[in-house]
Amino acid sequence: VPPALSPEETAAFDARPKLAAWQLPALVLHGAQDDIMSPDEARANYAALTTKHKQLTLVPGGGHNDLFGEAAYWEALRAFVATLST
Repeated sequence: VPPALSPEETAAFDARPKLAAWQLPALVLHGAQDDIMSPDEARANYAALTTKHKQLTLVPGGGHNDLFGEAAYWEALRAFVATLST
C-alpha cells in the first residue's frame, strides 16, 4: 500500500482552481457508480466551474472507465454538443 499523500501532493491533483478559471462550455460526464472517483467529486468539480454554459450528467450504471457503453453517455454528449451550435 503506498503511503498517504501530503496536503501539497494532494493539492496537485485538485482540478477546482483550474475549473474556476474555465470560461468555455463544459460538460462533466461521470459514472454514477464510479468507485475510483466518487460522484461527489464530480459534483464538486461541476460546482467549481464558473462558466455559464455547463452541464453535469451522472451516467446511471457507469463506473470509471466504462461510460462509452452506456446510452445515457451518448445522449448527454449529443444534447450538449447540440447546444453549442445554437
